[in-house]
Amino acid sequence: MRYLLPTLGGGKLDDEVARYFGQAANFAIIFEKGGKFRVEEVVPNTYKKIEFLGENTARLAASRKDINVVLADNMVDDSRKALENGGIKVSLGHHRVTLKQAIKDYLKKKA
Repeated sequence: MRYLLPTLGGGKLDDEVARYFGQAANFAIIFEKGGKFRVEEVVPNTYKKIEFLGENTARLAASRKDINVVLADNMVDDSRKALENGGIKVSLGHHRVTLKQAIKDYLKKKA
């Protein structure tokens, strides 16, 4: 499964999840299978300084057909709707945790 997570860091597994989805510096695309994690790509947030940044960023993420789930702390409703309309599951409330821990928490809650 592929996850997209917002981060203020460079996209390493031990980076912290960014507080606000649209204000993240980068988005890490992480592949997880059988408890193994691999950062596949780090995408810079090119919309960070544009009006409606969260919604535009969400549309960009939704246009990628390889992302299954977005894990974040907070995001505006328009961003969440854009992701869900693109077929991506959204899980919020991942606050003050690393990217890797956010995925582990999501998997534990889902089980």
